[in-house]
Amino acid sequence: MFGLDTIPHFILAVIVSVINAVFLCLVATKLIHVLQLYGYRVRPYITWAVDIRQKFIIRLLALALLGFGSTFVLQMFLTVYVPREWRYLGLLLYFALGAILLGWMFRTPVKVPLKLTPRVWRLLTVFFLISVVLTYLLAWSGGVPKLEVGGVAFIPLLVYASPVTLLLAYYMLWPLEWLVKQHYLWRAKRKLFSPRYKDLIRIGITGSYGKTSCKNILAEMLSKKYKVLTSPASFNTPMGFCLTVNKELRPEHEVLIMEMGMRYKGDIRTMAKLFKPQHGMLTSIGSAHLQTMKTPENIKAEKYELINALPEEGFRVIGGEKPDNIEMCTEMALKFGITKKQIDEVIKELKPIPHRLELSTTENGVNIIDDSYNSCTEGTIKALELLGTFKGQKIILTPGMVELGKRADEENFKFGVRMAAVADKVIIVNEINRQQITDGLIAGGFKEENILFAKNLEVAKGIYAPMLKSGDTLLIENDLPDNYK
Repeated sequence: MFGLDTIPHFILAVIVSVINAVFLCLVATKLIHVLQLYGYRVRPYITWAVDIRQKFIIRLLALALLGFGSTFVLQMFLTVYVPREWRYLGLLLYFALGAILLGWMFRTPVKVPLKLTPRVWRLLTVFFLISVVLTYLLAWSGGVPKLEVGGVAFIPLLVYASPVTLLLAYYMLWPLEWLVKQHYLWRAKRKLFSPRYKDLIRIGITGSYGKTSCKNILAEMLSKKYKVLTSPASFNTPMGFCLTVNKELRPEHEVLIMEMGMRYKGDIRTMAKLFKPQHGMLTSIGSAHLQTMKTPENIKAEKYELINALPEEGFRVIGGEKPDNIEMCTEMALKFGITKKQIDEVIKELKPIPHRLELSTTENGVNIIDDSYNSCTEGTIKALELLGTFKGQKIILTPGMVELGKRADEENFKFGVRMAAVADKVIIVNEINRQQITDGLIAGGFKEENILFAKNLEVAKGIYAPMLKSGDTLLIENDLPDNYK
């Protein structure tokens, strides 16, 4: 009769190794997603991976221990009764629980999906090969002879080691990735500064918030006179610059507007050297990215790298304490010969930027202010000011603010105090800032019974939907980045 003992051991080991490597690759998509969100920077990825509050890492540990335990028990007590090939049956529980983990992973909605770039596929390929080798070595090894436990029992532990395995794949690929990056940068610079584009007007836009809005508004205004190209979506990194120039820039374009993002010191300076903007717009200087930039002074200095990089004859518009995006773009557009009449036409037709103070009204007459893209202190102040202009019941849905470093607790407490002066009910999503926001609300005189909690947005929807009626307003202030979920 056919059984596991009739299959050569090395073949079984290979089959199990491939199956486990495929499973680990599916798990690794979450890890690669986080690494991608951090711009492929290792230090913040490691900080995320060792954070004991991360539900994903906790689930990996639970899966590894349960899988190890089931295989260990089977081998420990049945090894005298069945051939050693049957030890692989102990992995059934591991793979069953792994399927549940994957189901949870892929059902969880994401704010910014994983971009399946060639770099991601290279990482997955190397990760797969490493996982095959490690699994095969464990399957083939003798394990712990005195305990009569084969190496198969240790295979499930590889799922908990997958963050480290990904780092190994990352460093193995690092020389290749550096060469690939230099190639794309060289292509983009060669194209942008070729004689064909010598008359191209280059405009850079940066700021703690309002970059994308200003980019889109200014592009609409300048389009009245010029053929304009803007960096798509939030392509505001060096590689985003390369993609825009290499794939989108055409000889007919007369103006190129680049959004320049910042997370770490040197980011704006690097972009300015690559792009060499002739004109620039600094929309705002706020608290965004305090976690990585450490101090407000560092943020200001880095943002001003754009202004400092401009030639003397270049146009500078710099936002004030409460910058008005339309006003700044109008001032810039006038300098490029756009008439006031043309500007007014554009303003009348402007559409809101998705998830950035985007206002809509449901069929039931409920007002929705969607400010879920990102939040910093200054952004929440503007959102609350807008909410205060509405009548009827005001409900705020928020997880608070993140990436504020040491000031996170203080800023979320203040956020709670400010919400208390405007809102009728507040629904706090997730647990990251729950206590700080709650303390701030209470300090602001908010009634505790009007503070509600939800573990995620789906649960929150079930809370606020029955409360809202015609004339009421819901403010959705921030949605946690995917590396916080």
